[in-house]
Amino acid sequence: MTRRLVGSLIVLLMVVLLSPLSFGASQTAPPPTATDITYIEFILDASISMTARIGRDTRLSIAKSVMQKLISDLPDDPNLYVALRIYGAELDPTRSACDDSVLAQPFAPAREAKSNMIARVNSMEARGMTPIARSLELAAADFPNRQGARNIVILVTDGEESCGGDPCAVSARLQAQGVFLEPYVVGFALTEKQAKLVECIGQFYQASDTDSLTRALSTVVQQAIKPATIEVRALAAGADVTEQAVITVKTASGQPVETTLSTQAPRRVRAVVDEGTYYVSGELIRDNMVLRSGEVRVSASPGVVSPVTLDFGSLEGRVTLQAFASGRDVTSDVSVQILKGTATVRTTFFGAPPSATLQAGAYTFIVTHTNYPSLKATVPVSVQPGVTTPIVVDLGELPAALEARVTFMGRSVSDSCSVTVSNATMSGVLVLDAATDAFQASLQPGTYDVRVSYADAVRADKTVPGVVVIGGETTRLTIDLSDVLGVVRVRVVAGSADVTAASDVTISGAPGRLVLPLVGSVREAIVLPGGYVAGAVYRGISSDPAEAYVQAGKVTEIEIEVRVPGRVVIIPTIAGNATTTAGMHAIVQEHGAEVAAFTSIADALEVSVDPGTYRVIASTNRPYQQELLFDNVVVASGATVTLRADFRQGNTFRVRVTSEGQPFNDAAVSAYPVGGFSDRISLDRISAGIWQAVLADGVYDLVVEPAISGLKTQRVEGIQLAGGGLIERTVDVSGTGL
Repeated sequence: MTRRLVGSLIVLLMVVLLSPLSFGASQTAPPPTATDITYIEFILDASISMTARIGRDTRLSIAKSVMQKLISDLPDDPNLYVALRIYGAELDPTRSACDDSVLAQPFAPAREAKSNMIARVNSMEARGMTPIARSLELAAADFPNRQGARNIVILVTDGEESCGGDPCAVSARLQAQGVFLEPYVVGFALTEKQAKLVECIGQFYQASDTDSLTRALSTVVQQAIKPATIEVRALAAGADVTEQAVITVKTASGQPVETTLSTQAPRRVRAVVDEGTYYVSGELIRDNMVLRSGEVRVSASPGVVSPVTLDFGSLEGRVTLQAFASGRDVTSDVSVQILKGTATVRTTFFGAPPSATLQAGAYTFIVTHTNYPSLKATVPVSVQPGVTTPIVVDLGELPAALEARVTFMGRSVSDSCSVTVSNATMSGVLVLDAATDAFQASLQPGTYDVRVSYADAVRADKTVPGVVVIGGETTRLTIDLSDVLGVVRVRVVAGSADVTAASDVTISGAPGRLVLPLVGSVREAIVLPGGYVAGAVYRGISSDPAEAYVQAGKVTEIEIEVRVPGRVVIIPTIAGNATTTAGMHAIVQEHGAEVAAFTSIADALEVSVDPGTYRVIASTNRPYQQELLFDNVVVASGATVTLRADFRQGNTFRVRVTSEGQPFNDAAVSAYPVGGFSDRISLDRISAGIWQAVLADGVYDLVVEPAISGLKTQRVEGIQLAGGGLIERTVDVSGTGL
């Protein structure tokens, strides 16, 4: 694989100084007390960019000499375990360039691991890439799982990540998982751009030559082996407020100690201190209120991270609410909007008096009477932690309220009415609330006359005098118009059919001419009491007038009949079998005169006629000319009379004419019913020498008249046709011509 050269050397020391995390003991030589154990893993860069020179020496040779001295000087502390990981040296030829990170020395006591680590450092050759993120991932699995141990990573590299990884994100994740503590980063001969790419991994140190690299690494190792750290987090209402709080760490003599805020989540306030006793306190500002925590005493020991938690408490207080208007308690009739700045705060009031829990701070309470929105008060409220703050609101004087419903015969007619009120000092209009179907108004207490004006098909007024309304109360009034209005209800029929919906109905009386609307299945209107004349029009046909007398509070029902044409339908059949109307004709006669002719619709004949008694004549030329009579056909208004016209089937009469043994065509062939020639029936030639016709049952004489001069007419008498069958005769005209 082609190796990408990295432009500079980064020496990255990652030492996480957080509270003790959970890891297991090394299998090589587990120390007696886990909380005293420190694990340090060195991750060294042997990428090809380490061949770059600083003066006469390469970066790699400088790093080797510094690391040899550093490892050699490690204390032989039985609680100190070290390991060595190298990347970019291609120690394992089976690994790809971006997976080239090898654990050269597993964790072992420092006194046992030094010689092998120095030898492996001396043998490093700069060859490969810079997989920083991958090395951190692999290093996470190198640490023994010993609870309470301090896991520290020291990573040496000469450039930024060159394998596409994100070492800053990997470091943050492994810290959050408790794998190791916050990294230390030592950059060696880095450009400003390169430094920005690695300083986010942890605490960053810059070096440019042998001396500065030695100082940086020595400082890091000293802090890694024997730091004393105080780490503080702040809570309020169970939430982490470390970043919002002002945290102070002081010595036993009261001198403040410098603190820093960690860059990785979860963020903590840290102070690196000497061994001794310290005092930690904090302040939290909420809505111009300063909340103070209790002071915590902590003893700092070398190599120990001392965690401190400052708790500002729940940050909640309670408020109770009482609202008054006109001297009476109206708390149960108010709504409350709570604002914090301009944002609405959601909370629930309960109990008596109503109370609610809020976070400490400054609020604005807007209290509104639900029945009288004009009664409103805005109150600033300061909620203190752990304190109950009473809120007492005076909304002023309550107005009186009037609510009026208008009914007629047990149902509301408010939407057809207007309501006004008046007394000696004022007058006003009540507003209809569609949701409650009632007229409402806020009034000054007093006595009023209430006037209802009904306006729909007719107009009517009614006044209720002396209605008393009382301040702070709602006077509810129901005004019934059943004593000034009545109902007229009309049903229209045509024959046996109800045609109300398809008819126009009008009534005429004292209010004038009214068109009745369709209400359900009837024509109905609320009208003034009195006499009316009603009429209906259906399909352009007017009914006779009908009288109606309407009484107040009652329903007057009338039925109007419209005489409409009836219908006669003829369904044709032949010998009982269905057939079409082709060749059929039918008429309607009254007193011997034709009044209407049928028309063909589908496979039937239809006609519309006025109600009455008629004769119907139906005729057809299929299968032969015949006629049927229907007497005394009674047609009722709007009714349909169905007649079945069953015509006879007929007989097929076929005649073959020959001459000299051949079909003969030049002739006229006729059939005569026995009794004379007046009803001569001509047969049709259907093919060479063959004539045919369909005839009724009976006896016929057959006459064949040749058209050639000299040929004689042939006559066959007494041919019987019956039963609807086929009758054939052959007539020979041979030998009779010239």
